[in-house]
Amino acid sequence: MILLTILSLCAGGGYSWWIRAKRYTPADQPVYNYLAIASYVLWGLAGLVFIAMCCCCGAIKIGIAVMKATAKFIGENLRIFLLPFSSYVILFIWLGAWGLGGLFLWTVGYSAPRDGYEFSTQIVWDKYTKYVLIYYVFGLFWVNAFIVGMTQFIIAAASVIWYFESGSDKKSDCVGTGIKWVWRYHLGTIALGSMIIAICQMIRAVFEYYRRKIQAAFPSKLVKALLCLTSYLLYCLEKCIKYITKNAYI
Repeated sequence: MILLTILSLCAGGGYSWWIRAKRYTPADQPVYNYLAIASYVLWGLAGLVFIAMCCCCGAIKIGIAVMKATAKFIGENLRIFLLPFSSYVILFIWLGAWGLGGLFLWTVGYSAPRDGYEFSTQIVWDKYTKYVLIYYVFGLFWVNAFIVGMTQFIIAAASVIWYFESGSDKKSDCVGTGIKWVWRYHLGTIALGSMIIAICQMIRAVFEYYRRKIQAAFPSKLVKALLCLTSYLLYCLEKCIKYITKNAYI
């Protein structure tokens, strides 16, 4: 793919130069000069890609070796494909159950007339119901992260077992062993990592709630920019925590 990219850039530059020489003359300004600039830019990009390929030759070899090992691992452990599918099914069932429970919690309270619309009613919660709802939303984030973390851990464990047994006569059930490890030894590990992720997601959810309130109360461009920046920083924090947690599992 890298060589094809270089050849494509060189061919594009050559084609622009050929079109320039075949169909135009120096009197045809500015197309004549634009085609020459396009050729130089494409050839320059091809040179930069070639230099980068030479400088990153070691990393490219490692990448090729990793891809070969990955293909061999998948070929010998086809059951690994079932893990993401199974996790999606479990997440779908969990979300359905969570949504059903959320409907019951949503209706806990007493009916009261809506402000400004006395002919309609609304459900009013007390402070304890609000605390339960906050805890319930946190549980959604925690269990979601827990299911994803278990999938990541099983795949990592199966990969490690297969890698260190690939050169020996011992052949074990890599996927089955990974499932056994996560249920017998590392449920607490996954629970802790998923809890940290859930806390970050809960902070983002609470911030988004107050961001809407603040924007409605202070419709200023400066306030909007600061809130967007804070939201982006919290997004980056969540991504960093997920990255660190995933590598901790590995």
